[in-house]
Amino acid sequence: STMSVSAADTGECGRSIKQIDRESVHKICSGQVIGDLASVVKELVENAIDAGATCVEVTMRDFGLKAVEVVDNGTGIMPTNFQALALPHHTSKLTSFDDLAAVTSFGFRGEALGSLCSVGTLLVVTRHVSCDMASALLFDAAGNLASTTPISRQVGTTVTVTKLFERFPVRLKEYTANKKRELAKVLSVLHGYCLISTNVRIRCFHQCGIGNKVELLRTEGNSSLRANCTNVFGSDFVRGLADVSFSHPETGIKVEGLISRRSGAGTNACGRSAPDRQFWFVNGRPADLPRNSKTVNHSFHSVARNRYPAFVFSVTVPQGSADINVTPDKRTILLQDEQYDAICASLTVTHCSRPHLFFIFGGTHAHPLAGRT
Repeated sequence: STMSVSAADTGECGRSIKQIDRESVHKICSGQVIGDLASVVKELVENAIDAGATCVEVTMRDFGLKAVEVVDNGTGIMPTNFQALALPHHTSKLTSFDDLAAVTSFGFRGEALGSLCSVGTLLVVTRHVSCDMASALLFDAAGNLASTTPISRQVGTTVTVTKLFERFPVRLKEYTANKKRELAKVLSVLHGYCLISTNVRIRCFHQCGIGNKVELLRTEGNSSLRANCTNVFGSDFVRGLADVSFSHPETGIKVEGLISRRSGAGTNACGRSAPDRQFWFVNGRPADLPRNSKTVNHSFHSVARNRYPAFVFSVTVPQGSADINVTPDKRTILLQDEQYDAICASLTVTHCSRPHLFFIFGGTHAHPLAGRT
């Protein structure tokens, strides 16, 4: 059978098919990259860590409606990059699609700062390690550099976004009505970066009006996943987690992390009532792996019905074997089928002679539930 095509699809309704102007394209695409306050914070924190920062400080004023500010002590931005800094699809991370397989940074699309210009007002204050002075850079809505002013600052970068979503009235109204929930989403997103970013101190503050800044979250630049987890969720939470470390030689996959103990001390003994603290990372990048989560949860249910394990799993796969360019937020990562299966086979919760723990085994110890789900 043939598919019917409407007049609107072919331009036969009296209108000509024309290219959308660049300004409209920029606004439409920016709305996909920056959809809420959490995505603003995510993009700026990623930029800070990519710049080699060991200290990142996030401040939201009046739930981000007044301003969002991210301060870092990274290498700063070279003056030769000022003009192109916020232009759409301008990046230092790659030059062609072929470079994507070797990308190790969080960002690579060249969309973040340009999108922020479209949804708010962007001010960047930066000092590169090679410079004696900092520069304050103000950008227009299209990402063009509008002004440059010399200013004093230590090496690093401060990015401030104001007037967020004022050009998108429907989104602004929705955000204003749900600002507390949106703030909670920011913390949920930050949890991932706080957990996986070792040797990086991350702090998050909120300030209402002219009141004092309230610290919502902090890590101490720890060198281990467990120590970061203690900073984020507390020592009692971490006491209920067992360490996990194994590899799958056939696929080159390695998994390290933490998972709920079967019993004993800690708030996570015998798991939790909801899968609300389950974190995946692939090659250091926060990710969603629902297929593997389902396997872990299902296996856990076999010994703790209606309970869900808390876990933090850092998965390392061979470079170039995962597709990270799937969605704008880069959380959806496509792996090869055998890689999914290898993770599922290894991430099987199994009893051992020490009944107060859950251990993770692969190979001959795999649970029958392992495999594709």
